[in-house]
Amino acid sequence: MNRGDRRSTHLRVSDQTKEVDAGVSSFCEGYPLNLFLSLHLEKAGLTRSKLHSFVTTFLHRSGTWLHRTTGQPVRHLSVCENPSSEKPGGGLNVHILIHVPFRLQKRFRALAQDWVEQAGGRYTSGVLKFRRVFFSDTPLVEDYLRHGLQGVLVYMMKGLDPAAPNSLGVERRPQGLIFGKRCGVSQSLQPSKRTWSPEKLERLRLARKVFGYDVLADAPLDNAVGSAGATASTPPHRRTRRERSGKPVQPEK
Repeated sequence: MNRGDRRSTHLRVSDQTKEVDAGVSSFCEGYPLNLFLSLHLEKAGLTRSKLHSFVTTFLHRSGTWLHRTTGQPVRHLSVCENPSSEKPGGGLNVHILIHVPFRLQKRFRALAQDWVEQAGGRYTSGVLKFRRVFFSDTPLVEDYLRHGLQGVLVYMMKGLDPAAPNSLGVERRPQGLIFGKRCGVSQSLQPSKRTWSPEKLERLRLARKVFGYDVLADAPLDNAVGSAGATASTPPHRRTRRERSGKPVQPEK
């Protein structure tokens, strides 16, 4: 349940773990998160008191349409931000990373304008921005993990607490005060929904190699090895600068 009286200025380590695990879990299930969208709520005429009702309704409408169209549960994760409006792109906004089959993405983008209105916002120029996740439409799985999924997650986690361990190598920037829930994942990507098969575990092994540490640490997978000769259980923030080198590509701004 969302607590409207909760206030936060940063993402916690537990938030980062939840979001990253959800993204990798979707990949392991065979439904890579492939569409990144940003909604600028101030441009939609919304204030912080309407933030969570808007996000809840927008995700419900989009998820219902996806479920009815594909027969699959919706898979997504989201992060709310409120950086200084004095900076370009600043102000109240939400980022959503979601799986939408490629054949449906054009229709999804068109319907998203209606969902903004149905959620209580005003659709106008600059409210919605879409980016297809890098390499998500190619067979280059490792490139998708490194430059696509990891790159978007690094961008979404930029509001991480400055005092928190930095497992992803995030370039941290203040993302303002949020009242209520700051981030979330769909029910389909919750830990209680995860099941494992040999094929899924092989995908996880590759993801751990790319991310360089034990993503989805509770999965029944042993002897996973991270990149640069480090074991997967060694968090990147404890490794040398050379071992951490090679920044993932981030979404276009």
